[in-house]
Amino acid sequence: MTTIFKKALVLFALVAVALVGAVAVAPAEAQAATGSFTIQSKNAEFAGKTVTAYQMFTVENPVVENGKVTSATYTLNTVWEGFFQVKLSTSDTGAALSEKAYSYVKDLVDGNKGATLVTFAKEAADYAKTSSGITAAGTANASTTADNGYYKATFTGLEYGYYIFAPQGGSTSAMRGNDAMLYNVVSATSDPVELKSVYPGVTKTVENGDKNDNHSSAQVGDKVSFTLRSAVPDTSEYNTYTFVIHDTLSTGLTFNNDVKVTVGGKDYTIFVKKYDEATRSLSLDFSNDIKNLTAGDAIVVTYSATLNENAVVGKDNLNTAHVEYSNNPGGTGTGTSEPSKTHTYDFGFDLKKIGDNDAVLSGAEFQLLGTDGTAITLISDGNDGYRPIKTGETGGNTNVTTPENGIIKFTGLKEGVYKLSEVKAPSGYNKLAAPVKVTIAATYNADGTLINHTVTADGATGTTVTVKNNKGTLLPSTGGMGTVIFTVAGAAIVIAGVAWTIARRRAQN
Repeated sequence: MTTIFKKALVLFALVAVALVGAVAVAPAEAQAATGSFTIQSKNAEFAGKTVTAYQMFTVENPVVENGKVTSATYTLNTVWEGFFQVKLSTSDTGAALSEKAYSYVKDLVDGNKGATLVTFAKEAADYAKTSSGITAAGTANASTTADNGYYKATFTGLEYGYYIFAPQGGSTSAMRGNDAMLYNVVSATSDPVELKSVYPGVTKTVENGDKNDNHSSAQVGDKVSFTLRSAVPDTSEYNTYTFVIHDTLSTGLTFNNDVKVTVGGKDYTIFVKKYDEATRSLSLDFSNDIKNLTAGDAIVVTYSATLNENAVVGKDNLNTAHVEYSNNPGGTGTGTSEPSKTHTYDFGFDLKKIGDNDAVLSGAEFQLLGTDGTAITLISDGNDGYRPIKTGETGGNTNVTTPENGIIKFTGLKEGVYKLSEVKAPSGYNKLAAPVKVTIAATYNADGTLINHTVTADGATGTTVTVKNNKGTLLPSTGGMGTVIFTVAGAAIVIAGVAWTIARRRAQN
């Protein structure tokens, strides 16, 4: 049987949150036998997670001063006596142990013992989860949709007391250890308390020029480099722990099987890699060794894929990654992190060759010069167009010729500046004096998805670049010397004839 004693509640004036080592008192409204408590988080990983409440002390007769609870009567629940007997190295029971337990927790708040509420909360939560004599005072599931940006788990009908709230396992923070929270429920309602939990997750980026980003553009045949960043989770609550990074590639990307991993900045190879070509899914399983790693250490994965002929101009080559992780210390359940996405695009344009009266011209030969100024080797894309050739392919050519409709389609190109150089003009037309500069540019949303892309040539913007040739009209000629002689002689005879006629008429007159 326990003994009731009264202590100043000011000693519990801060919210005891294992994440930051604080303890607070809910503002008092009505002095009711039961109260409510809400934990909230902006982290989407908290969505749907279960929070379990364990009552350590009962609280009765709260005293309200100036609208706040300042003191109350605390009683240690007998099911916690074993925990405090070990912690305090005592065989006391009942009122004596209750007094010592209260003083111990009070001193943690004051910091007199050099211990912290973070450590205490974790030890108490672990004890509650494994002790057969302690049953949960209640559970609450976090909402699956955000309310003003927060996912919320709300307890109602909790008897007044000092509680440990243990969110579902899965914190990655070595400093926090776990996310247990200590809280006084001493009023009918209370303000929500924010959970600073960091559940296992992964952030994926793609190399975009000289930086890592959530989007990129690439040319067919280009190597596209990806980076996955995660962290070693806290696995201390678990005998075994599942930790698998999953990554899915689009059909427009071919996996290059060049995975490299570092943990804590050092090369790491103790993982199981699998790649399923049918589903284009890569998995990296760290479960066999994860408990030997240091919680909080950075996990960095790099690999590359090649943009292939299945990429569609202007369409998203989506890549997604997520983590599968243990979330039930007492069982085998796993959770899944929110997916992290990257977006890779390729682009193209049409070349339209015209002549006089804007008639389309066939037979014009062109080279497409890449962003480095060299001619790109092209191959048919199977859809009346041409794309850059990939390594290992044959049959490519740097020169392409306009067909009967005068249009050449170029596909599989990245953002940048290109040049169209005419190698041979159609019969009867003059070749272009200089290459035509073509600029492909794109704009993106904050999440990396494409807003639009533009193709600009000679100040005109559109998806078709029109190139006009002039006819090769013959220039005037001076003719041969023999013709000149005959012309002069003929003119002299005519002049002589006219002169003789005039002279004869004068003589007759």
